Amino acid sequence: MRSKYEYEMSDLDFLDVYDSEGEYVKGRPLTIFYTKERCNDGIGHYEYWGSEGYDQGNNYWELEIVGWDKDAFNDGENKVIEEYIKCNESLIMEEIIESL
Repeated sequence: MRSKYEYEMSDLDFLDVYDSEGEYVKGRPLTIFYTKERCNDGIGHYEYWGSEGYDQGNNYWELEIVGWDKDAFNDGENKVIEEYIKCNESLIMEEIIESL
């Protein structure tokens, strides 16, 4: 089983809090939960028509977003967050990979 990690996203305008007069109060971070696994696409030692070789391959991260802190937001906000993650999943994963 993969371990679960956290990544905090900030500066998401749709999570900003405003007072009753429309004045900005504060921004709220979004904590994304994800799993990660370091992978390699190499095949290692091989022999091809009598010639031996070694394919060390390429290292890469395999990520899966498994959720976020739903208790920190109301139902309407959670629907917006779910749609945001669904539409921006590859960008979020790239941002997480850059932070590793």
